[in-house]
Amino acid sequence: MLGYAPRVRRLAIRVLPAITCALLVASTSTAYAWRALFDSGQFAGRAAAALQDSRVRDAVAARVTDEIVRRHPDLLTARPVVVSAVSGLVGGDAFSSLFRRGVRDVHGALFRGNQDTLTLTVLDVGVVVAEALRVLRVLRRDLASEIGAREPVALLGRDLGPVPGDLVRLARGVRILAVVPALLAVAAAAGLFVLSADRRAAAARLGLAVTVAGVVIVMAQAVARAVVLDRFDDPDARAAAGAVWDAYLGDLRAAGWLIAGTGAVLAASPRSQSPTN
Repeated sequence: MLGYAPRVRRLAIRVLPAITCALLVASTSTAYAWRALFDSGQFAGRAAAALQDSRVRDAVAARVTDEIVRRHPDLLTARPVVVSAVSGLVGGDAFSSLFRRGVRDVHGALFRGNQDTLTLTVLDVGVVVAEALRVLRVLRRDLASEIGAREPVALLGRDLGPVPGDLVRLARGVRILAVVPALLAVAAAAGLFVLSADRRAAAARLGLAVTVAGVVIVMAQAVARAVVLDRFDDPDARAAAGAVWDAYLGDLRAAGWLIAGTGAVLAASPRSQSPTN
């Protein structure tokens, strides 16, 4: 039986870096998802940040304009001017604040599981739009007052069915997965150093594993982005979707490169510390 111990030890030394790599990818991805996608404040902030992209602004402006023109057919002939004015508003602080508040409220309601219909409305947007159009002299005074007094503009409406309950369960699972793999990754890395007689070689193996984990995260993010955007046939819609993707998941790519760089430094450090004769 004792003869198997060295074999098991050598096998563990070879396997533990791969296990550490896989756990690091899992923990980083789930921790990022928990922070960027499941936290209402973070989710709303990234949604508002996406408005800084001109393609996203144009898409939101077109949706707001369609809603306003539907309520006020007199504005149909002035639609291009209205779209231009609303597009400028969408990138401003006033609309961004209203939009962030609306997204945060909808996100919180979904993850509380107390509604099965997603309706994203922007409160008081009529007031903001009416004021901008009044300055441009596109609206009559009475029509401007009417728009300003209207109900909030609905930007998105979807019947989600059982999705909210699934999201609640997914959020709970992601919270656990954000912690457990990280602890296991630390344990696997520690086990590698405990079992290795050559600590420098162990550090090099661990550095390589961390580097690979970072590269895997970057590549997975890039592949997923390409797959999602390939579903959009319209070039403008694809560009806007790409901007939204980057607002939410662009930092994950940066995190992957940071992890890869850290691993490369760790892998190279034993060589730089080797004794010289």
